[in-house]
This record gives sequence, structure tokens and C-alpha cells, in this order.
Amino acid sequence: MVKHGWKWKDKKTSDNSMSSEVEKTNEQILKDLIQAFSSLKQKMEDPNYAALDSQMRNMLENQKDMKADVKDLKKRLLNPFDGVIVNTNKNTEFRIEYEKLQEERDQLENDVQQLIKWKGTYLKVFWALFTAALGIITFLIGESIINAQ
Repeated sequence: MVKHGWKWKDKKTSDNSMSSEVEKTNEQILKDLIQAFSSLKQKMEDPNYAALDSQMRNMLENQKDMKADVKDLKKRLLNPFDGVIVNTNKNTEFRIEYEKLQEERDQLENDVQQLIKWKGTYLKVFWALFTAALGIITFLIGESIINAQ
């Protein structure tokens, strides 16, 4: 059969019998449609088809739920005020600032250690000088008492 325009035609038939071919073709199409609808009806009444239809509907509902969940997650992740990405960026900024200030804290700690060393040295020198001065004063008082007699 060869398709010419909107109708099917056998190569063997002549052009004179074209109208009868169209009728046969229409009858054949009608029979094919009836057969297809009856097949579809049998499939729809089949319990396996009903279960498959139920599963398909369930899958569509689950897909809608997943779409809503993904939308919610996307909203949580990309929220410009308190989303996960914003919090991560804030954490990164805090860490960078902390690292910048760490150098200052290290310098201050070093300065404090040096001050503690200087204080210890200063106290040792002070007590040595104080003891020496006290010793000199005691010696002078003792000499003046001895010489006064």
C-alpha cells in the first residue's frame, strides 16, 4: 500500500476504483479503531493495569512532594538573610578576621612576656640596690656610733 495524500491505495488497483478503496480504507480504519478501543478497555479492566495506574499516580504525587521539598531546601540554602550559604560566608569572614587579629594577639602576648621578664629583672636589681643601700646605711650608722665614743 502506498499513501497518496490523505488516503491509502494499493499499487495493484487502478485510479477508477479510488472511491471504493477510500471506503474500504475507512471501513478498515473503523475496524482498527474498534479493535484498539476494545483492547484499551480490556487493559483498563486488567488488575495489573489498575495497579500500574495506581503506582503511576502515587509516583506523580511523590514527585510533587519531592519538588516541594527541593523548593524548600533551595529556599533555605539560598535565603539571602539566614541561608546556609550566607552563614558559611559569615563564618568565613569571622575566621579571616580572627586570623588577622591573631597576629596582634601574638604580639601582645610577646609584649606581656617581655614585660614580665623586665619586671623580674627590675625587682632583682631593686632588691640588690636596696640591700646594698641598707648595708651602707647600717655601716655608716655603726661607724658613727663607734667614732662618737
